[in-house]
Amino acid sequence: MLPAWTDKSLEKITVNIEDKSRLRKLKQTESEKQIKGNEYAERLQDQYSKMTGGSELFSWAALPTQDGNVLSVAQDDEDDDPITKLLKSNANVYQKKDLILKPEKLNFSRLQPANSGHYHESVVTNLQFHPKENILLTCGLDRKAKLFNINSKKSSKIQSIFFPDLPIYNAKFILNGQQIVFSGNRKHFYYYDLATNKIEKISQIMGHSDETNLSKMFVSISADSDYFAFACQESGYILVMSQKTKKLMFQFKMNGSCNSLCFSPDDRYLFSVGDQADIYQWDLESKKCVAKYSDEGSFNTTHICMSPDGKNLATGSYMGIINIYKFDFNTQRIETLSPMKSIMNLTTAITDLKFNPTSQILAVCSKWKKNAIKLIHIPSYTVYQNFPGVAIGVLKFALTIDFSYSSEFLAFGNDEGKAHLFHLSHFSENQTD
Repeated sequence: MLPAWTDKSLEKITVNIEDKSRLRKLKQTESEKQIKGNEYAERLQDQYSKMTGGSELFSWAALPTQDGNVLSVAQDDEDDDPITKLLKSNANVYQKKDLILKPEKLNFSRLQPANSGHYHESVVTNLQFHPKENILLTCGLDRKAKLFNINSKKSSKIQSIFFPDLPIYNAKFILNGQQIVFSGNRKHFYYYDLATNKIEKISQIMGHSDETNLSKMFVSISADSDYFAFACQESGYILVMSQKTKKLMFQFKMNGSCNSLCFSPDDRYLFSVGDQADIYQWDLESKKCVAKYSDEGSFNTTHICMSPDGKNLATGSYMGIINIYKFDFNTQRIETLSPMKSIMNLTTAITDLKFNPTSQILAVCSKWKKNAIKLIHIPSYTVYQNFPGVAIGVLKFALTIDFSYSSEFLAFGNDEGKAHLFHLSHFSENQTD
């Protein structure tokens, strides 16, 4: 059976996908401005299918085959023209998450602090969003951890936990958000199970009872990972732990101190940095160091993180320099010894840096200078000049940063015990053209 209508002039048509905002969603590269009519139709089809996913809804409209069976939408004849494919499919025309983020200006709004009315009686040493929900965890040296339900109107407190013997320097969700691990400048740490509402104490790490500071803790971003790790600053040890058992799985040893580390998104590698300004690449399967790079322009690298898409590796130094390296999937190594981009907008030691879940923004901060907060657009590697705007007078000294799972919210913890909150409209589920 042939389609009722086809348009042979598609190949002669050129569509401008730059002028109108609703068509920019179809762009595949930043420089792309015009495409042919048939390509335009195919992209509409692809976008529409991504939103609705599956073809069961329109199975009643499938065409019969010669043998009498039903031809599903997913089994379209390859010879069909793009318009016919579009009319036969339930493909997604719009998908907000695929919008290209522009480097010139970031659309955002400052909201009330996430912990408004429930500020910490100390600096906010760490905050983190739940991996699947708009729930924010904050903690401080007042030995308290607090959970907040986040929305764009007013956030609300869910729960508060007090640890009498642990000034909290770090806290991370593990097991895909089912538990939280709390650590500090002590040899013991705690974990809290959200479902059972139970807190368990781990007195020490077997074989490393002399490690009395577990404040530097890092967790794999992979949803099904079993890894989290402690970076032992003084000894240079990296203690890789099991999320399930909370026991030591294996360890690495750096020359000098270990300031920070991160896992690759596929859990294949661990990267670590320290006071000797070297980047170590550890293979988690072979348990060996497979590469070592010099962090250009740094004599003490304070932080490192990898983008969720695995394409960029960013480091922050004691001098405030941010280096961004390209990771080659073919060689499984950093592409060049020199960074793709060095950003020098900050002049004091980098305290925290974090890629957003879509790998389009790198957020950095330094607690050593007031309002030392920057957002960097990826892949143009340019700093958003309009952020944080008028909010610069209230942010004060930022110690920690994080994005929500959808990138809709961005939070900063500061020296006043506040968790400042921003809404990034580009990533909002309710975004309109």
